[in-house]
Amino acid sequence: MIIPELHSLLISLLNNAIEGIFILDINNQNIIYGNDKFLEIININDLKDFNSIIHPQDKKKFSNFITSLKKIKTKNKIIHIKVMKNYKIPIDVEIYGIPIRIENKTTHLLGILKDISIVKRFKKAFYDEPIDFKEISESIDDAICILQKNGKFIYVSPRLPTILGEKEIPSNFYDLVHPNDIPRIEEIFKKSIEDPSILYLKRFEFRAETSNNDYIWLEASSRKYYDDNGNVKGFIVVLRDINFRKQLEKKVLNYHRELEQKNKKLKELDRLKSAFLSNISHELRTPLSIIKGFTEFLLKGNSGNINSQQYLDLQVILRNTNKLIRLVDDLLDVSKIESGEFKIRKTKFDLVRLIKNCVYEMKNQIEKRNHIIEFYLPNRPLIINADKQRIHQLLTNLIENSIKYTPIGGLIQLHLYEEDNNIHFYIKDNGIGLSEDEIKQIFTRFGKIYMPDNVDKVDTEGTGLGLVICKNIVNAHGGKIWAESEGHDKGCEFHFVLPKN
Repeated sequence: MIIPELHSLLISLLNNAIEGIFILDINNQNIIYGNDKFLEIININDLKDFNSIIHPQDKKKFSNFITSLKKIKTKNKIIHIKVMKNYKIPIDVEIYGIPIRIENKTTHLLGILKDISIVKRFKKAFYDEPIDFKEISESIDDAICILQKNGKFIYVSPRLPTILGEKEIPSNFYDLVHPNDIPRIEEIFKKSIEDPSILYLKRFEFRAETSNNDYIWLEASSRKYYDDNGNVKGFIVVLRDINFRKQLEKKVLNYHRELEQKNKKLKELDRLKSAFLSNISHELRTPLSIIKGFTEFLLKGNSGNINSQQYLDLQVILRNTNKLIRLVDDLLDVSKIESGEFKIRKTKFDLVRLIKNCVYEMKNQIEKRNHIIEFYLPNRPLIINADKQRIHQLLTNLIENSIKYTPIGGLIQLHLYEEDNNIHFYIKDNGIGLSEDEIKQIFTRFGKIYMPDNVDKVDTEGTGLGLVICKNIVNAHGGKIWAESEGHDKGCEFHFVLPKN
């Protein structure tokens, strides 16, 4: 959850940025945001798949770049690739990637994209054709400086004073640098001088003083240059204004902190909710069991004669008490799942017999809705090693689901067969069916599907917890469960696969 004021401020900053900004979902490489400058650079207004504009020769390079960003220690990284402007024209771009992480998982990339085609052409011209260096240096957005080993300026392009707010440039590079950053930069230059294998220095960032005595962030790319005897004479340094980028990083970091704090609060609230559900469910279970016991005692006639109306009333009490007990049991199971206390106890039993027993136990519900039940089961015992009580609960939930969501007079089929060392069970009905989105929802907590168009055809009672419990029973046994449907009014199938042993 992002505070609305901060969200609007961030969007405003992004839209007014002088560089292309985009946010990429790294799992499917879909663009979920691109500012005006980004859209101008790529010249595509409705771009969704970033991979579609990457030049074929750079697709693998970009894929490796995304993989590297997923590493926990990676803070940011730069890549140079070609993209297809308007899907047609290849241009060279630089992407500065900031990984966005939630709970230590990298989910998105905040990218700062810059068109460097002109710079690339200048580099080519500089090496291939006798073009004046000064003319080139004054034609690009970045500032170019030439320093002696002691930091004294030999040359400064006109771009640097502009970046620093028309500041008068001192004679020494270090006089521009924030005092806290000087030791770090001196160490970088010193190591490069001492190590002859280093030509291009590690890219570094520092704070530089502006004309109003404030500081902004610059990024330096540099290389050594030599005298005629091969001795290091100084450094060629290219400086880029990254102040907006650093502000953006700070904003993203603040958002991360806000999200983490809110996530912690939500987790704590969820834990308290689970604890409350568990406690209240235990408290409800005892009185409900007593009500059920006394009701069954009265129905058996052990307390004296009761008339027919009283008998019917007691049956209503018992039926609704059983529903409440079932609800409480589901809540207890969900609290066990959330707390990691959901356990299984394996024994060997005949699954064929258990399936038939489950159907027999729901005989009244089946007859009430006039369903036809067809069995496609092995004609011999099928022994599995599992938690019999939990598998009974799994089967009961799935069969009851089909009974409830199949209109009166429907057909329900139960299939069971072996697959190598696994068993495969599925229940098929010709009921109201499910859409693709509903299939994704039904195995989540309280993922009950409400279907007002079918309220007269089906029994909509229930909490939406049954299939969540089913999923966890199957997972606890090392199996898998899923649903299939071709859409509404086209029936549904629920499958699960379990190891036999």
